[in-house]
Amino acid sequence: MRAGARWRLSGGLACVVMTATACSQFGTDGLQLRADDSIEIVVPQDRAEVGVPIEVSWTDAAPREGGAYLVLVDRSPMPPGEDINWFARDDDSCVVSQGCPDDLWLARRGITVTGDRSVTIEIVPPRGESRADAPYDLTVVRLDADGTRDGESAFSVQFSLEDDG
Repeated sequence: MRAGARWRLSGGLACVVMTATACSQFGTDGLQLRADDSIEIVVPQDRAEVGVPIEVSWTDAAPREGGAYLVLVDRSPMPPGEDINWFARDDDSCVVSQGCPDDLWLARRGITVTGDRSVTIEIVPPRGESRADAPYDLTVVRLDADGTRDGESAFSVQFSLEDDG
């Protein structure tokens, strides 16, 4: 075996060992590694074609006392334990002490908070050309009585918008 080939082989092996060692430090402590089907999105059905406004409703087999729900269109929920202010964390124009994020700021970004098990989505955030034909994601997560995300569970369906033409 040539010296250069031996060096590449041993260098590659060292890279694999270092990567495995680094990844072993990521634990799963505190994660809820189980399926949660306690919320079922009833409307719209998965892969439905809908028009705006979008009627959304769901059932909840384990509602939280005093809690609410966060409904998201085409965006991921905040991490567990965070509240809706998390979405505005990088927006210098949204100042919490001035009442931001308010309902309109949230709606323009595909975020709706409700205490009910249904909501009407009036605004669907615009998308770039690269995602124009992809289905939209609709996600529901629970909020606790303080307005923070309750647990790690998220419940989703996909939909497409009816053509205007």
